[in-house]
Amino acid sequence: MTKLYVFKTKIGTYKKMLKEGAYFIASRLFSLLFDDIFMIVAVLVLPLNNIVIKIIDQLVVGLFNYFSSKWIFNYNNRNILEKIKNLRSK
Repeated sequence: MTKLYVFKTKIGTYKKMLKEGAYFIASRLFSLLFDDIFMIVAVLVLPLNNIVIKIIDQLVVGLFNYFSSKWIFNYNNRNILEKIKNLRSK
């Protein structure tokens, strides 16, 4: 779903789809593990409000999820790249 609707890329072969799905699930499990460990350690160690810690945690996890998905699905936003090249050439 992420590949098709978020990154708007075509679905390849069945084997490639399974490989990407496995990497996607592994990256989400890693981010869940990081989220849990970071929250436990940060709440016990850092002298910050729990809400501030959770905001920092969600920013880090959200960025990790976005960039890992972008890497897994080999997404390149060609429209933006072409527009930048056209602006530079003018």
